[in-house]
Amino acid sequence: MNKELLSGISIGGMQSYGSIAAFPLFTPVRAEALQYITMSEAIEKKLIKIEEVSESGSVPELRVVNTSPVPVLMLSGEEVKGAKQNRILNTSILLAALTSVIIPVSCTESGRWRYNSPDFKDSGNISSADVRRTANESVHESLDAGMGFRSDQAQVWNQIERLHMRSGSNATSKTRAMNDAFKVRHDDLEEALANFNIITGQKGILFIFAGKVAGP
Repeated sequence: MNKELLSGISIGGMQSYGSIAAFPLFTPVRAEALQYITMSEAIEKKLIKIEEVSESGSVPELRVVNTSPVPVLMLSGEEVKGAKQNRILNTSILLAALTSVIIPVSCTESGRWRYNSPDFKDSGNISSADVRRTANESVHESLDAGMGFRSDQAQVWNQIERLHMRSGSNATSKTRAMNDAFKVRHDDLEEALANFNIITGQKGILFIFAGKVAGP
């Protein structure tokens, strides 16, 4: 199916805003062959539970329990908020139906290590390109060293600090949460999103920023 999927991908017309361009992706592969729900859908419908691995917690790991009868797609860079500190996924995971697994994550809130909720909710954020690139590069280095999907947490925090500086949240974020940087730029982000629309039959999207591929 993977060969059929890749060979059948076609690209639609460009949508743009400032330095950002987006191209919808289409594939003729049957919809039933790709059945899954997204992490945000699963959380909203209470079909998955994301929680600390224990009462004391572990920064680079979380437990996910999927009670859905279909797989749940969790994307690299997606952020969850709550429990002892906010996290992002270190890799994309298609979580099988009715399973419980430990997933690799990175902290996106260096100033908090205490519970504010028993489990996690969807923050609605995907990590910025710089934060995601830094996490991905260090995860690849960790894999090459045979140490699993671990990120360099210090480098991730450094990139989040740079994000605070660019977003103007440096003086107001009490727990250094990446989410605070997104909140400050909420209106700007909403204005940008208004320029990109989902096309009927669209299966994916390719983003270009300043002339370079920024991600799917």
